[in-house]
Amino acid sequence: MASGRSSKFDKVLVIVGAIVSINVVSIIGTYFLDVNEKTKYKLILIQCLLATQSLMFFTARYLWLRLCSPLFNSASVLNRILFLLLMVVIILAQGSIMLGTIFSGIEPHWISLLSYICLGLFILLTTATLLADFVTCLFGAINTRSGSLASKSRYARFHVIGIIIISFMLALVALHNGLKEPLVKNIKLPVKNLPPELNGFTIVHLPDLHVGPTVGKTMLEKVVRTTNQLNPDVIALTGDLVDSTVYQIRQAVKPLLKLKARYGVYFVTGIDREHTFQFALNALLVQVFKAKSSASAYLT
Repeated sequence: MASGRSSKFDKVLVIVGAIVSINVVSIIGTYFLDVNEKTKYKLILIQCLLATQSLMFFTARYLWLRLCSPLFNSASVLNRILFLLLMVVIILAQGSIMLGTIFSGIEPHWISLLSYICLGLFILLTTATLLADFVTCLFGAINTRSGSLASKSRYARFHVIGIIIISFMLALVALHNGLKEPLVKNIKLPVKNLPPELNGFTIVHLPDLHVGPTVGKTMLEKVVRTTNQLNPDVIALTGDLVDSTVYQIRQAVKPLLKLKARYGVYFVTGIDREHTFQFALNALLVQVFKAKSSASAYLT
């Protein structure tokens, strides 16, 4: 019995070691090798994919042990349905980044949208499970040394069903908010010693548009239309503009050409895109903004 557990533990260590080693090698190859920008771009994409998939692999294993196993061992039809639903969520979430990259285009593909919804559910399920486990350990919601095996199994299933219901409710709220029209939030910024001519100066801030697997041309057109209706003095685009390779979504970002501001349109990259998308964003934004004589793009 002990040798069997030891053998299983050794296999897990081998898998963990292999995954960590691959990530370390990819990081070394990315940051320490003297390669051109395009090669570095591809290496970092591979590195990000490996790191993300590695993290999600271990998280999926955790969800399997905490959520799927109690449902799988149940003869209830409802529990079996929930088990299959969880498996679909975990599998699609695991492949969401790859599917989003493959199917990115002018508009989000249905498989990309579905997989990213599952990714959101995956994150909510993980968070809810961690919190539930923490509370259980902290307050001793169940005494593992007492009670029948059947009662413990029943508690585990109710525990799992509660986590699933809460996670799905939060996911529905998030999905509802994501499908709504762009929200305009007015913020007044008092500035000491502000020149009188700048009183009432308006800046529209468009952060993290994330054009790609979940945001396409139609949504971007709504954002642009809402922005222009505000008649701003300056428009500032900041953070993560794209979530896919810029070559896939060039047509999707064309609505940015219609942005209008009295003193121009400005853009700055997100910190996590500083190395991975810098040269590609340069090429994209030069193409997007070169026809706009009244706008300028600043890249840092």
